[in-house]
Amino acid sequence: MLHLSDLKLLGFKRDPKKNIHESFKFQRSYIMISKKVWDPNTDIYETPDAIVLKLEIAGLKADDIEIISQENKLIIKGNRKDRSPSNKQRYHQMQIDYGEFEKVIVFPFIVNSDEIKAVFSDGFLEITIPKHKKKDREEIIIKIES
Repeated sequence: MLHLSDLKLLGFKRDPKKNIHESFKFQRSYIMISKKVWDPNTDIYETPDAIVLKLEIAGLKADDIEIISQENKLIIKGNRKDRSPSNKQRYHQMQIDYGEFEKVIVFPFIVNSDEIKAVFSDGFLEITIPKHKKKDREEIIIKIES
């Protein structure tokens, strides 16, 4: 499976119309080196007030998911367990990934973790990160010592 960083290494250029990809960087997690990891489909979009991440992670419970905020990074990880009977004889098709996943998204700003909201419903995890309100620049007079 290719990731966005793989495409850049292969010389592919991003679509300039999709400026959201210019702002956010996706990092591979360190867990990918040692364990089988699946990569949930993710949409990232912007509203006037927030950045929203929507992950397709059916088959998990809210307790199976962990969201960690570190400065300008958001780390989403979890584990989808195969709950089907263990007496499977033969597969005819196998497309569902099981096991651990970890997604690291780097933002071009510090994330205020107190304001992040996450809702898990119908197999989708939606994380809303409010944008910082830009304050009008106030004039500050700096005293000069002599």
